[in-house]
Amino acid sequence: MYIWNPLKLKELKDKGYKIKIYDWKPEYKEQTIEEYEQSKAVETKEED
Repeated sequence: MYIWNPLKLKELKDKGYKIKIYDWKPEYKEQTIEEYEQSKAVETKEED
């Protein structure tokens, strides 16, 4: 994991990188953030 300063983030965005900023949660220990979001989306669909 990297901690970037605001200037570096702006440079990366200007180069075309899409950047998401997340707060750390204990739920992320076992899964990546993307896997966690996918599992939540699947759970939501199953409830419908």
